[in-house]
Amino acid sequence: MYDIFISYSSRDKDFAKDFAEDLKSEGFSVWWDTSIPAGKTYAEVIEEALKASKSVLVLWSSNSITSDWVKLEANEGREKKVLIPVKIEDVDIPFAFKNIQAANLINWNRDHQHPDFKKLIQDINSIIGVKNKPQGNVNIIPNNLNKPNSKNRLYTSKLKKYYIPVVIFVALGAFGLNWMSNNKRDKAVIFWNDISYQNDISLFETYKEKFPNGKYIKEADSIIEDLLWASYSKLNDSLNVVKYITKYPNGRFVAEAHKKIDSIYEINKKESKKIITYGDIIYIRSLENDAQAGYLNVYEDAQCESNLYNVVVSQNRNHSGNSGQWKILSAQEKAIGSAVISFDWIYLVNMYNDGNGGYLDKCGQLECYHNIPKSHGVSTSNPNSVRSTGLTSKWKIKGRLETIIVNNEKVLNNNAAIKINSQVILDSGDTGHFLQICGDIDPKKDINDASAFPNYGNVASEIYWEIEK
Repeated sequence: MYDIFISYSSRDKDFAKDFAEDLKSEGFSVWWDTSIPAGKTYAEVIEEALKASKSVLVLWSSNSITSDWVKLEANEGREKKVLIPVKIEDVDIPFAFKNIQAANLINWNRDHQHPDFKKLIQDINSIIGVKNKPQGNVNIIPNNLNKPNSKNRLYTSKLKKYYIPVVIFVALGAFGLNWMSNNKRDKAVIFWNDISYQNDISLFETYKEKFPNGKYIKEADSIIEDLLWASYSKLNDSLNVVKYITKYPNGRFVAEAHKKIDSIYEINKKESKKIITYGDIIYIRSLENDAQAGYLNVYEDAQCESNLYNVVVSQNRNHSGNSGQWKILSAQEKAIGSAVISFDWIYLVNMYNDGNGGYLDKCGQLECYHNIPKSHGVSTSNPNSVRSTGLTSKWKIKGRLETIIVNNEKVLNNNAAIKINSQVILDSGDTGHFLQICGDIDPKKDINDASAFPNYGNVASEIYWEIEK
């Protein structure tokens, strides 16, 4: 019989050997050597040693936390309630064993007077108990019991006839109930051993459902809480954190959860300042030529009859006055100050000439490239004309990088807020053309034309724009 079974990773064998010697010098009998005698398997040797040991001491390290054998040995100690966890490295102990306080020997130098080592010795003694502990009182059955005389022979005969069969029947019933109870308990233990190292909440929920009075109900609850918090805490989503607090009002992570909510609030507060809202004045920068092409501006009188100004791309934010500034308005009657959302229909009003630069409008046709169908020209319509709020002045704004996964495919997220520096596509309202740079730069004027053009995927950057303030 051993006082201590040491469970460790083979990579920590040198430490385990020295540690075993230190424990032996304290008067304990220790099993630690995993050499296999001839004719026996590794599993047989381990099982026999575990059964012959009063306690299981686990050396937790970066090596042992990933060892299935160490976890199995630790689980055996936990089931017997004789597990003694010891951390020899600063590691995260596996979920199934976190609820048992571990001794800290991370910086231990084999000093037997070290407070942590002395505390460990006390813990070991409390688990294995005092050696040669006297047995409790034994009831001695006296040998001078009276034998039945002639007067009670009839009683004895009846006793044999009726009582003994009843006793046998009751005993068999008790045995059957006990067998069924043990059988169910064995199934619960087997099920638990199979799931205790998993990180799947549904497995522990299944254990609770199948074995409501099981031995490991508390452990299952604890692991479920750990896994839920691990999942929720990774996300900057206050709703999930509140779900945790609601489910575990006195939970182990409640204080951390409240700090998380405060942190998320501050993040959202900063992010909210970046959101573009209706009524904002923005600049629209082309991403063509590594974002060096310039900004959307108005320039000279429109070639399209009845419209105000041509729309071009200039190297300057404002080619003239406020010609590069655009007020963003809703084409869906959304209120001023509300967030602009990807896939919203919008109007863009140029702020040139004291805000009277007109509405961004698709008008006429423009030859951009050879061998490609003609594009629609882009200019600004008079704010007082029918065109200013007509279909040709509506643009669907689509966030380029705001994507989600639907049916295993990445698609644009039509619920994402447009923010400062968002990259967007501006899709014309009636024919599905995209706002883009048209043709080559005019070196004299330092501008490109802009157009509404059906994108054929030849130069994707031509149709992407960045929102600035």
